[in-house]
Amino acid sequence: MAPRSKRGRTRHAVSHEDDDGAWRDDDACALRADEAREGEAAFTRYYRDAQRICRDAEDWRALLASLRTPLPVSFRVSRVAARQPEVAAALSIAEPLLRTSHPLGARGSRTAPPARRFASVHGLDAWQLGCDARALRQAAKHAPESALAALGRWIIEHNASGVLTRQELVSMIPVALLEVQPGQAVLDLCAAPGSKSTQALEALLSPPPPAARLSRGAGGAHAGVQPADGSAQPRSELALARGGLLVANELDGERSHTLANRCAALGAACAALVVTAQRAQTMPLANGCGQFDRVICDVPCSGDGTFRKYPDKWSHYEPYIGRTLHALQLQIALRGAASLAPGGLIAYSTCSLNPLENEAVVGALIRATGGALELLDAARRLDGQLVTRPGLTSWKVLDDADQPLQSHALVRAAARRTGCAHGARYRASMWPADAAGNDLRRCVRLLPHDNDTGGFFVALLRKRAPWPPPRVARRVVPSSPPSLEPHVQSALLVEGGAAVRALSQAQLTDLRLEAPALRLLLDALGGGALGERGWLVLCERSLRAVGAGARSEREHAPRRLFLCTARAASIVGAAPELAGGERPAGVDRPLRAVAIGACVAVRRRVRARPRRAGAANAGGGVKGGSAPTSEWLLTPLGARVARAEPPG
Repeated sequence: MAPRSKRGRTRHAVSHEDDDGAWRDDDACALRADEAREGEAAFTRYYRDAQRICRDAEDWRALLASLRTPLPVSFRVSRVAARQPEVAAALSIAEPLLRTSHPLGARGSRTAPPARRFASVHGLDAWQLGCDARALRQAAKHAPESALAALGRWIIEHNASGVLTRQELVSMIPVALLEVQPGQAVLDLCAAPGSKSTQALEALLSPPPPAARLSRGAGGAHAGVQPADGSAQPRSELALARGGLLVANELDGERSHTLANRCAALGAACAALVVTAQRAQTMPLANGCGQFDRVICDVPCSGDGTFRKYPDKWSHYEPYIGRTLHALQLQIALRGAASLAPGGLIAYSTCSLNPLENEAVVGALIRATGGALELLDAARRLDGQLVTRPGLTSWKVLDDADQPLQSHALVRAAARRTGCAHGARYRASMWPADAAGNDLRRCVRLLPHDNDTGGFFVALLRKRAPWPPPRVARRVVPSSPPSLEPHVQSALLVEGGAAVRALSQAQLTDLRLEAPALRLLLDALGGGALGERGWLVLCERSLRAVGAGARSEREHAPRRLFLCTARAASIVGAAPELAGGERPAGVDRPLRAVAIGACVAVRRRVRARPRRAGAANAGGGVKGGSAPTSEWLLTPLGARVARAEPPG
């Protein structure tokens, strides 16, 4: 069987269980009952008998019973500073519905308990309902006046507006553990479908602590500037996004564009966003060293912790799938560690229960980096809001006949004697070994029946020393910036509150921005308050009509700009001189950008201004009425992002 995708997802998400949890023998079901039982039997042999992930037989029965039930609905509310009034207003309406129980079914024979709130895990504000999405749909269909149906409509409405985001509870944990702060650089190596990326992007736009400097974090070189009194806060989402950076990577072309469109819903926050399409295990390094303060390493996995969400996966379950993904997962984790700046944090996570995909990868990662990574106690950072289990310190590697293999050396020796090539399926890193002073029990396992969630694994590591060793850099001539889509004609570098030079195809004079519009734009970008270099403004062709000599009927129509930070532009090679021209030998290619920047609209609005009564007109008489006046408006748009073509 071929390895599954990142989440092992299929298009069938139908419940195939009766109310008592037994499998249904129904020919109309997409999943046949006998296939489900075979998958469950293999799952039991591997996890109960071989790996012993549960404490006793009763614990195992509770795990299986949980996996046969649908997954509850969960969501998190936006952390973006500018949206907090909307969030407060929305929660004030929904809290009475969230805090009460709701009858389920046509007869109300079952009851959904009140929703649970998780609000103290490093800025995370999440809710988990006591029912699944199917119950919400049934309430909307059969009891549209019920409180549960009203709650479902509230979730749909505010999920579409961006006030909240539907996301599985355990999937929120890695970004919450990373404690992303405004001004930091974040890398998401395997970003699609984008839940963790949008969570990190919102954290970059969250209100910074009072009297705190916006900085890249430990080991970082970039810092925002705050007024001396420490009282001022950034004035807009653009100002908050200015110092930060999120690189969201997804190899698959279609999924990367879906990722870009999902992030684009955050509007101006996308100014700090770069979506790339690279192999995660060969992600280019800037200047041959790590430059990110936080790395999200949610790797492709077998997904056997997602049976509640995708019950038809029971028919496809095979224990060896995790073994086939181990090498790829370790390669991605090593690249994430290399991309991390000293002092930064990396969260390694999977939605699998397999120790070969979890603890084996973390242990091998620590050994391969020579102690440069330190494993932190992730459970302690969760403040006790979730029931967690420690990582495993011993596990078994099984062959295709479910028989344990003692060591990699014995497997290779047997392969040489028999001439069999099966030994190549195994890696020495799959077996338990000394974790170089790091206790694997500091990892966190989240089992479905402990918190009514899916199965999940997460490990939090800090980089305490440079790794890999720095290479000898050579001076290279900066290449020309990659060509942008035809609608992007100019790029303007903003520095110290002034436009200093154009960086791409057109000349600065082609922009022909009137002074009021340019001042408004620079003010919104924080040029005066935050001071240092920060922005690239990518302008559309239609913007040429906005000038002192433009007197067409389209003069007052919106003109779009694509804003991206200079930090984001330099990482994809769109502004090579910003990177200093230093690139290491053998690493001279920029990232392959799929999308970069945020779309905003600049428009001029003309309105009537009342004249003072009795004011003299040009002819010397007295005339009332109004005189036209104009103002320039800057409006963030969330519909699209400016895309750059892959560099040649």
